[in-house]
Amino acid sequence: MVKNNHLAAHYPLYVLLFFVFLFFVPVLFFEQMYYFRDFFMIHYGDKKFFADTCGQGQIPLWTPYRFCGVPFFANGYSSCLDPFNILLLMLPFNFALKLMFVASLFLAGVG
Repeated sequence: MVKNNHLAAHYPLYVLLFFVFLFFVPVLFFEQMYYFRDFFMIHYGDKKFFADTCGQGQIPLWTPYRFCGVPFFANGYSSCLDPFNILLLMLPFNFALKLMFVASLFLAGVG
């Protein structure tokens, strides 16, 4: 008889989830966020523009906020097709951004 021990089979994932969660407790439950360098200068504005534009019922094809306007949806750096962007549409912006940051790190650890 084969014993189905779900906890033991996925133990490394639970340990990784625990440590990621432990590291990001100040970010998830308090008003702290790691806004610095590229994240603040580029990604924060892109995510905010994406959330605002999609919230108005439009597809963000073009952004007028860089230079004299540049393609937004076609630019891979803006990551419009990131699956976690759905969080930006369902949750308050700052919490969704925090959750995206934590979930991305967890998935990178899973590999």
